[in-house]
Amino acid sequence: MELLLHAALFAQPPLQTIPGDPNGATQSAKFYDANGNLQYKCEASSLQKLSLVTVSAASNANPASFTATSHGFYYSSTSAAKPVVFISGGTGNWAGVNGMWIATVTGANTFTIPVDSSAFGSFTGQSLTIVTRAPKTSQGVWRIHFYSYDANGNPEWDGWPSASNGSNQGQLGGGSSSYTFICDNRAFLAYQ
Repeated sequence: MELLLHAALFAQPPLQTIPGDPNGATQSAKFYDANGNLQYKCEASSLQKLSLVTVSAASNANPASFTATSHGFYYSSTSAAKPVVFISGGTGNWAGVNGMWIATVTGANTFTIPVDSSAFGSFTGQSLTIVTRAPKTSQGVWRIHFYSYDANGNPEWDGWPSASNGSNQGQLGGGSSSYTFICDNRAFLAYQ
């Protein structure tokens, strides 16, 4: 009995995750109103199903910059997301971009990887496949919290988006903190 008690006292505590956190690590995208008040907080698991990013152009620069219209990675002019991407299909000099990279999001349609492509030549004819597990703001994998303030900037109300979807009152539901909403749609959702 003493041995069991002694072992229990020195046992490592169990691994704990944040309540409501489906897969451990999450990332948050925060959006502020004109007065600097937090208006929306979108949160998603940092581990999603594989998704594709379509690249239409790349620069001869250091770091290499890619154009991927509406790539879906979170972007703010004051903060850059750093998703992990896996690139394949680069040929010739552009084979140097193949592999796993930490990308830096530089715009709503652009990102860079830490490769000097200055001497790679024309990107024409390249057919890159870029995959990621990073959550995209255009995917229905986010939970969204909405915050409202009074005229003095004091918090007065907050809520979750309504998951209601149907044509009769039996399908009327309340707010939901589930990870099923599209962060890009945050301003068009109802909140309760």
